[in-house]
Amino acid sequence: HGGANTMGGSSPADPYRFAVQENVIVVSLQYRLGLLGWFSHPALRNTAPSKLDASSNFALLDMVAALQWVQQNIAKFGGDRDNVTLFGQSAGAFNIFALLAAPQASGLFHKAIAQSGNLNTIPQAKAENYIDDPVPGLTYSFREYVNKLLIIDGLADDRDQAREAQEAMEDRALLDYLRNKPVEALFAGVERRGSLGYSTVSNIRDGMVLPQRSLMEVFADPDQYNSVPVILGSNRDEYRFFLSSSPRFVERRFGLFPRIRDPGYYHRITGYFSDQWRAIGVNEPARVLQRSQPGKVYAYRFDWAGQANRWGVEMADLYGASHGIEVVFLFGRDAVSTLPRYARASDPDSWEELSNAMVAYWASFARTGDPGSGAGGVTWTPWGEQGARKIVFDSSRKKGIRMTDETVYIADLKQRLREDPAIKTQRDRCELHVQLFYYALSSDFWDEEEYESLGCAAFPPEQFSAIL
Repeated sequence: HGGANTMGGSSPADPYRFAVQENVIVVSLQYRLGLLGWFSHPALRNTAPSKLDASSNFALLDMVAALQWVQQNIAKFGGDRDNVTLFGQSAGAFNIFALLAAPQASGLFHKAIAQSGNLNTIPQAKAENYIDDPVPGLTYSFREYVNKLLIIDGLADDRDQAREAQEAMEDRALLDYLRNKPVEALFAGVERRGSLGYSTVSNIRDGMVLPQRSLMEVFADPDQYNSVPVILGSNRDEYRFFLSSSPRFVERRFGLFPRIRDPGYYHRITGYFSDQWRAIGVNEPARVLQRSQPGKVYAYRFDWAGQANRWGVEMADLYGASHGIEVVFLFGRDAVSTLPRYARASDPDSWEELSNAMVAYWASFARTGDPGSGAGGVTWTPWGEQGARKIVFDSSRKKGIRMTDETVYIADLKQRLREDPAIKTQRDRCELHVQLFYYALSSDFWDEEEYESLGCAAFPPEQFSAIL
């Protein structure tokens, strides 16, 4: 399930349609979230009773445990332990990528689907160090988080005192301090992020569950990851889901009815970030995975934007093919209790037609590792080294389901940003570059020298903030 790895659960999406319509078994799993699922601190490693207890990635180990349960029990439900497909959306897809690289998951699944995923993994030093260490940690690193708790509890007056107090604590005393807190008190030290939960770190390069290299490097060698057939995809207008609630882009008439302030600006900025999501979550990993496992990589783009207007608002213009909307097509309108306003169709018949096709593609892939032709429609061919191919999912009332050679890579996005005539000042160009490649989905494509060569040396990236 999605939820920025800080919130959510599996229950909002009921998988009965897959089970009944396609005669497959669907297991829905849950895992610890946020601070409880990912925590990296020397005190934990120094006192760990076993090797895995020293990991920073407890949530991923929860997922491994669920997959082990499937191996041990699925035959009792009529399932095949040798034919398991793992799939997830948003943060769930981030975790799919992570499990592809986790040695503990080896042999536990045989296909993988990452819907609107992200390759980002966090170096352990950034996850746990103080912000003023020689290798600085993030502002919300786990040591800085402990600092905040010590101040909140009156054990320090300021950050400097909190650091001294933390350094003076024995490892077991520090862990006892954290473990004896009520769960609610643990979250007193986090930075809230509105609809994204709170700022924390997940999928940490601990050298145990996740390699100490980027996933792009890992996926270049099939001997270094769990090489299985994969589907990678994203939605055309991912970022409209997030920016449609931002006062910077959308105002609320009478506090209720949304209206885009500047449609041209809104669509340009959401276009940049949606293309960035597609490049990082689909095209870049597809290119690397295809080279290491040819013929086993399938890609899609979800384009449906056939929402019915509501309250005089053009919902298709405001939301389009937003983040998360494809989940409703896969599970059914009556089986998903979240995001209903984004998927109310102006044409229910074509909605149902597209939904049935997608369910059939997903089920065919789960059975055979090849999505085939869905419900008798377009044959979904693998990503190719030359003329990369992906399937596009759209209403038959528009362009329908079709194959395309469209690709957007990070280099293309950077080139577009350099040449965009709509950006009026150098500061604006530098800020957007930082938001796209320093703060956003992954910093793996950030290059300090490149940034300065763009004429941005006068604008340190830290002076800008993320768009979300």
